[in-house]
Amino acid sequence: MSARVPESKLKKAIERQNQPKKIKVASCTPAYRHKKGMEVHQKWMKQKKETIAMRRKADKEGSFFVEAAPKVAFVMRTKGIHKVPPRPRKILCLLRLRQIYNGVFVKLNSSTIPMLRHIEPWVTYGQLSTPTVKNLLFKRGFVKLNTQRIQMQNNQIIEAAFAKTKEVNCFDDIVDQITNCGPQFKRVTSTLWPFKLLPPRGGINKKRKHFIEGGDYGNREAYMNQFVKQCL
Repeated sequence: MSARVPESKLKKAIERQNQPKKIKVASCTPAYRHKKGMEVHQKWMKQKKETIAMRRKADKEGSFFVEAAPKVAFVMRTKGIHKVPPRPRKILCLLRLRQIYNGVFVKLNSSTIPMLRHIEPWVTYGQLSTPTVKNLLFKRGFVKLNTQRIQMQNNQIIEAAFAKTKEVNCFDDIVDQITNCGPQFKRVTSTLWPFKLLPPRGGINKKRKHFIEGGDYGNREAYMNQFVKQCL
């Protein structure tokens, strides 16, 4: 007569069978990292050279060159919670900008652009170059892994955080998805913890004025690179 199997063991066996299979991601080899790093750098250099060439051509022909609309912006909070109306406060929470000097990457579209305009007095934003994005991720990059805030010290942590994302295997994959607004942009930005930056060197003196008026809030466009470097 065979021994009776306990019900607890049967339940555990059924649970293991019903669990979804984990997606296995190929390990990020040094060759892959080197190749991806070169691809990201070459793509950025190509875009930079094309922009310079188009500007020179426009100057030569006496016309104007208008760059393509940016797809991604880095948004950083510059004011606290004092006297923030309910609607802007709600938008700041939706963008995960709950504390001063917090920063996030935002995809620019018909939904987010009006939101940024509504919270302009409390934030500053603009476009970051590929080297600045790399430096920001290297110094202040943290991922959400098992509900914990863990620094991206190596590619093993990145593989674990993005285990279900085939396109993201190493540091340069994250840079590529952010700078070029790749198909996994939403997944990458939601896994990244909001950046906690330092106050800019020299401080912020004109919080109540727009950047174009010599102040600190609002759209800085490419000048955001210099501001972020002061906060690292």
